[in-house]
Amino acid sequence: MGFALKLAERRPKAPESALLALLRGVPLLPALAKTWPEVLALAEAHLVAPLWHAVAPDLPAAAREDLRQLRAAAQAEWRWQQAALLRASGALEGTGALVVHGAAHAEDLYPSPELRPIRELDVLIAPSRTFSALERLSRKGYRIEQRPDKGWLVLRLRDPRDARVVLNLRRGFRPPAGSSAQGTSGAEPDVKGALPVGALCLRAQGTRLDPDDAVLVHALALAEEELRVPLIAVIDLAHLFRRCNPAVLLARAQKARVVPQLGAALLLLERCVAAARRFAGVELDASRMPRVDVPVEVERAVDEFELAPEPVRPGALLQVARALGLLAQPKGVE
Repeated sequence: MGFALKLAERRPKAPESALLALLRGVPLLPALAKTWPEVLALAEAHLVAPLWHAVAPDLPAAAREDLRQLRAAAQAEWRWQQAALLRASGALEGTGALVVHGAAHAEDLYPSPELRPIRELDVLIAPSRTFSALERLSRKGYRIEQRPDKGWLVLRLRDPRDARVVLNLRRGFRPPAGSSAQGTSGAEPDVKGALPVGALCLRAQGTRLDPDDAVLVHALALAEEELRVPLIAVIDLAHLFRRCNPAVLLARAQKARVVPQLGAALLLLERCVAAARRFAGVELDASRMPRVDVPVEVERAVDEFELAPEPVRPGALLQVARALGLLAQPKGVE
């Protein structure tokens, strides 16, 4: 049975409520000590277990040890993901490729990159650089997983040196249902996305999106997944929002006609943070959030944000930790 975000305030003794409470800086209730394995499993499913080790120092010693071991496993995973990112970045050098989503967030937003586990790598290119990017990747041995459709926005490739690595080559972001897509001119007129990628690349800072653009891209990613995302994605948004200029952000959302998607993302962040001054270690000033009216169905979707199911591959870090001999069988904490 599911456990929606709205239930968290009414059932403080539920493991799902403990998941949010710990991110808000509230100590683990003594009554929840015996259900720690359930809380820990939820934390891993939402990709926040390594982060807890950094932001929740007041847990019982046994729980802290569990988190330390999962953080060590996350460090092992990050090493091969980072090596893959360096290979992809080297292959795409000179194409103006930007690192986006999880890999960029891990390196830029968190005190240490293993605190933000990632599953895939995402890079964004201007549609006009498609041929150059694919030629360079092909020379390095990257292989396309499936023949793309005309006007594709995302192309999945496999790293030739590590089959675990998925590289998503992006030329845009899927337009929300009912919105008008923005096409490109020049060599790739059939590429139509929610945001003008050429402008994103022009405003980029090195290999990263402009801070205001990064919030919009993240809001679109949440909308594309219909808010079925792990909590780490909400923490990403908290970090990203701290770096943005709210007035510029809202103006760009209005111009791109993605204000409802931005409003849904900010409402989800607001609901998760509640009255806390910090969320997962991020200081947030709620007064900076632009007031955006969202449809009733969007509010309902936010309230139904799911805390209970496993939104990503379950047990990934636990499996790594046990394979490395770092973690014993699960048990409660006293």
